[in-house]
Parts: sequence; C-alpha cells; structure tokens
Amino acid sequence: MLKFEKLEPSEHRRRVEERKKNSLLWQWIHAMGSLPCAMLVLGIIAVAVAAATFSESGFSQKIARLYIYDAPWFLAWLGLLCVNLFCVTLTRWPWQRKHLGFVVTHYGIIILLVGAVVGKTSGFEASVTLNQGEPKNRLVINQSVLGIESPKDGSLYYLPFDPEITRPHPDKPLVEPLPDTQLRLEIVQAAKSLVPEEILEPSQEPDAGLGVRLTLSSTMSPRPIELALALKNDGKPAVFDFFGRGTVDLVDRLPTLGGTKKIVRETRVLFADRPEMTVAHGAEQRLFPWSMALLSHPSETASFELSIATGEDTPATTLHLPTQTGQTVPLPSGATLKVESFWNDFTMQGGAPTNASPELRNPACIVTISGDHDTLFLSGRTLYLAPAPQGKLNYLTVSGGKVVSTGTATPGTPFDTGWTSWSAEISDLHPSARVVSRARESQNPLEGGTPGLLLKLLAPDGSRGPEKWLLSGMEQTLTHPTGMVRMGFGLKTTPLPFTVELLQFEVPRDPGTDNPADFRSTVRFSDPATGKTHEALIRMNQPAIYPPESWRHFTGWTYKFSQAGWDPANLRQTTLQVLYDPGWLLKWIGSLLMCLGIATMFYFQRRSA
Repeated sequence: MLKFEKLEPSEHRRRVEERKKNSLLWQWIHAMGSLPCAMLVLGIIAVAVAAATFSESGFSQKIARLYIYDAPWFLAWLGLLCVNLFCVTLTRWPWQRKHLGFVVTHYGIIILLVGAVVGKTSGFEASVTLNQGEPKNRLVINQSVLGIESPKDGSLYYLPFDPEITRPHPDKPLVEPLPDTQLRLEIVQAAKSLVPEEILEPSQEPDAGLGVRLTLSSTMSPRPIELALALKNDGKPAVFDFFGRGTVDLVDRLPTLGGTKKIVRETRVLFADRPEMTVAHGAEQRLFPWSMALLSHPSETASFELSIATGEDTPATTLHLPTQTGQTVPLPSGATLKVESFWNDFTMQGGAPTNASPELRNPACIVTISGDHDTLFLSGRTLYLAPAPQGKLNYLTVSGGKVVSTGTATPGTPFDTGWTSWSAEISDLHPSARVVSRARESQNPLEGGTPGLLLKLLAPDGSRGPEKWLLSGMEQTLTHPTGMVRMGFGLKTTPLPFTVELLQFEVPRDPGTDNPADFRSTVRFSDPATGKTHEALIRMNQPAIYPPESWRHFTGWTYKFSQAGWDPANLRQTTLQVLYDPGWLLKWIGSLLMCLGIATMFYFQRRSA
C-alpha cells in the first residue's frame, strides 16, 4: 500500500528548491519536466500530425506513414514526450495524496504510448485468401517489395520498394546493388497502373511461325478482349488462358477426338516457405489448371503435406512427405503424380538441386504429373485455331470432350466460338510473326491496371541490359551479356507459426432475395509444434481468435481473423483480414490508468473543496 508524506505546501516548495540548487540531476529532471518543454514537444507533435493529415488527403496514407508516422524522428519525439511525462511526475516528489491521480494519469499515458509503439513495430495487419482443402501458413501484407533471387545459390532477398512513394524517372533512375553479383539493378521508371499487352509483330526469325491477333467480344462484357498468339517451329501450341474458364490454342492442325492417346507431362518445384516462387514447366506450354502447396504437417515435426486440388467439386489429394517420396499416386482427374525428390534445405550447386545441410531451413520438393492429353485438356473448354488456305483459319471449340462449334474464319468477319455469348474476330494474321510483351500506363480504372517497374541490369563498366517491365504479382528475368538475375515484384508475405484451412464457406441470403445476409467461414487452425487443431466460425462482426487460450485473450498475444471479402463466382474461397497486435495489453492498461487517474484527481479535488 502506498504511503504519502504529509507536508505543508511551503515545506514542499522548500525541498524542491533545495534539490534543484544542489543537484545537477534534479535540475535536468525539472528542466525536462517543465511546462515549456512539454509545450515544445506537444507543439512539434501536433504540427507533425497536422502535416500527416494533409499528406493523407493530398497524397496517400503511405506517404504520411513513411515520412511522419513511421519516421525515426517522429518516434524520437514520442520518446521525448514519455521522458517529459515521467520527469513531470518526479518534479512533485515527495508525492502527497493529492498527487496520486496526477501521477497515475501521466504513467497511464506513458504505458499507452509504449503499447502503441510496440504494436506498430512488432504487430501487423494482413490478409489471406483461403481455398477449401488448401491449408496456408503465410499472410500478405500491404507492403510492396522486390524479391531478388541470388544467381549464386538461389537464395531470395527482399528489397522494399513502393511505386506510390518512390518515383524514379528515366532522367534520374535509381540504382540498387544486387546480391552475389557485380551487376546492379537500375530502376528506370515506376508506374501506378500498368496494363500488360501483347503486340503481334512480323518477324523473319528462323523459329517464327503463324501469328494471329484475335478479338473476343460478348454482350456481357463491357469491353472486348484482345489477344495475340504466335507459333514457333517446335510443334508446341501457343496458348491463351481465358481467365481460368477455358483456353484459346493456336496449333499446327486441329486435334482429332478419340484418336491415339498422347501422354503429356508437367514438372513443378514447390517451396514450403516461399509458395509464390513455384517453378513450373509444361510440355504443352501450358500448365494443368490445378493448385498445389507444400505445407508443414500439423502434427509431426519435420514432416510435410503436399496438397493437390484438381477441381472445385473434387476433394484435394494429400501426400505425406518425405514418406511418399518416389511413389506414383493416381489423381481424380485421371493423371498420375510422383514426388521425384524432397529436400530439407534446397539449394543449387553446379546447376543441380541438392541439400545445403541436413537442417530444416528451406524445404522443397519436385513433382511430375503425367496423363493423357485428351483426358486432361480436351475435357475442358478450348477454342482451337489452325492455319487454313487463302489466309484463313480453321477453328474448333471443344467443351467437355464434345465439339460445340467448328468452321473456317476469315479476317474481319466475326464467328461464333460456342462459348455462350462470346464471338471472335481475326483482326490481324501474319504467316511469320512473333508476340512481343509490353506494358502501357493506363488512366482508365476499368482496365484494372497494376503497379509496375521498368528495370534493367547495369554492369561495372557502364553497359546495360535490355529494359523490361515487371508487373506486380509477376516474375521476370533480367539479362545482361555478363549474367542474368531473376526477380519478382509484389506484396510482402509473412509466415504464421500455424496453418489455417477453410472447411466451409456459406453465404445465407435475405428471404426472397439474393442479397447476402451474412458471411460464414468455418476454418481449422493447426499447430505443427503441438499437433493440436482448433475449429472456429468466422462471421461478419464476429472474428475468430487463435490461439484460443484464455490468457492469450487477456494479453492480446493472439491473431484475430475477420471476414474481409468473397468471390460470388467461387463459394469455395474466402478472404480474411488478420490482425496481430502485441501491444494491445499495454494500450488497455494505459487507458485504464488514465481513466482511474482522472477520476482520482476529481475525487481529491472535491474532498479538498
């Protein structure tokens, strides 16, 4: 129990003046706890907050955070405010009963500020998109980064770079060093909204083949879709993925249904800690439309699960690694899958993958999938285009293994694709052409542009490689006569110490309407360290907390999952917002102390009156 010394006001003032006169430490404490010092600190913070408010309205929230809220000088002024608040309580020493509320209020403010800084520096706000049957243990943070792969050992390095904040110009590019190479990265230009487009150009290169530019139109689409395809002399088709709902294939000749079986093969390298860096190669220049993930086993240390989802209505296939490495497993789609190799610590040595160490540092595996071409590809929706005499194209549309449309198309004349209301028109046709990928800056929000960077490699002698646009969410390989570097650009990811899996997603409707009444996500949390699982229901305004222990709820050392988004066309998917704030308890304690302190000051003021 606190004991307060009873002093007359004159005696208290005498002691204060005496220590200020005889002690340099107390002189410093009284100077730091003085009203002029407090006004100076509060004034600068107020000006900074006002400037941040104008920056948010005039520019963006990211600008305000970078130059003010997240700036070291702003945190230093907050620290100076805490010093001022602490010193001002010491200036009242020895404390008397009437000082209790004053001291508690000031210490409450200090604890509140410390909690806010802890939450800001150690916590985060992120999101995760879940698909049924695909556990995930990584979150996406709204922070743009460049992921650079070391040409030496394949290690991944991250370089924070946000086009909204840093805007290089061709006349003044930014130059950044690259790991494990003498080359440097030159960032020539940054764009907020880039739209990738492919240009069909006539070409006399030896491997150039037939090229076609096609326009797809529909009464249900606000704007037509332009695509360019060109064949090479390697016998492989040129493929355009029609937003996951089908493909447009330019081939040497139209396929024949029910003919001789043709076995096709696909290879993928999957990384447990870096799922975005999946490397895939398909023999048909297109990939099987399946999702795969290498995840930590929820109950066994140093074990992993390979999850393969082959369709919306088909349960995911799961393999236990490394136990099932080398085994051939049939998939519901009719294909077979084999895990060729599994590595605890993946690295490249001498151009071949190997284990860098026996430690579990960079888990990865390589898988091969093979199956009958007609079973895997013709069972979907595909528009085939093949050369015909007199500058025309033969076309064949297959859906579910059946022909739905066929004929010969003439440039400039629309033809029916067999896809509901979609029609197609050949806008350009060249006997020898190539497709050149470019990006243009868009001012039309309906085009759905993404941020992008114009990059090239710079050598020590001043020579430069070709410029390439790198769009957010994509990968690109930059080349130079002396080397090459692979990199990606997108949002930063952070790992979770557990996995979260969507079990079911429901959208109840208002009676008699199609209006959503609620969103319900049933999820399962799995802790690989303990092997425990926990199921929870997430609804609008009803988040799920994990880990579920009561003491974690009290301290705030939990992850809060809230419903954030959904795709009306895919009810096997949901998007959740994830909040982690380790400073939550300190902020609540500080707020409570402030309220108690203010109430105490009013209590003693009334008693003294």
